[in-house]
Amino acid sequence: MKTFEERLSRLEELADKLQEGKIPLEEAISLFEEG
Repeated sequence: MKTFEERLSRLEELADKLQEGKIPLEEAISLFEEG
């Protein structure tokens, strides 16, 4: 199980990618389900 810090870091990384528009829709949905 990941620590809170690891999860927060991953979330920030994904948020940056989404804001930059570098993630295809299918991948974005998959990442949303992950979180």
